[in-house]
Amino acid sequence: MLLGAGVLVVTVSWFLLAFAEPAAVVDGHGAAGAVRASLGFVRAHPARALGFALVAVGAYVGAAVATTAASVAGAGRIGGILLPLVVVPLLEADTESFTARFNPEAYATCIGAAL
Repeated sequence: MLLGAGVLVVTVSWFLLAFAEPAAVVDGHGAAGAVRASLGFVRAHPARALGFALVAVGAYVGAAVATTAASVAGAGRIGGILLPLVVVPLLEADTESFTARFNPEAYATCIGAAL
């Protein structure tokens, strides 16, 4: 029971903080401001945040299935690069697109500074 509660706390924390990194990078918030922005996004757009969570879970499950299939076929090492090189960057791009959609001025400033 204690393990289930721990898993629930971690899952809810991940869900609430999923948009903190793009808020820090794109919007230029500090750590506390990024957490507030992430919580604000989840509170203001719960359906979009839940949709992102479902996409993320689906991506990780899909990666697990692909890794298992590759292992059965004798190419199990592919699983080690699938998450960091495919799944995580796609999910990061997804969260940044949400940030860009709801704060386009900050995103344009961030892209302009990178160029």
